[in-house]
Amino acid sequence: MNTYQKQFDIRKETPAYWHNKSVDLLVSARTLWKAIDENKNLEINCLPVYKMLLGMSFELLFKAHCVGAGIGFAATHNLESLVTTANLTTSKDEKGIFRVLSEYIIWDGRYPVPKEFQYLE
Repeated sequence: MNTYQKQFDIRKETPAYWHNKSVDLLVSARTLWKAIDENKNLEINCLPVYKMLLGMSFELLFKAHCVGAGIGFAATHNLESLVTTANLTTSKDEKGIFRVLSEYIIWDGRYPVPKEFQYLE
């Protein structure tokens, strides 16, 4: 086994790597939020990216939990699905927030339109 394969396997199987990347994304989202708060003109341009980063942070946090608990998870950005897979308890309001943030991860933080018009709803 070569060095890159070993590094890959360690990162894939160690929840701390997943958690640390989640924290990196959260810090980046928070930094962007502070900039938006100081300059409201940034809101229209940066709010979707903020929500994408926040959603990606949750995604990796849920996946870190799965890795640590030895729970396999699908390659998905759907936060509601990941919460269920991770056996975490959430409120109805939290599920609604995760549904919205999932759309920002999947498309609204990166692209001008979704793959299908129904997702604009």
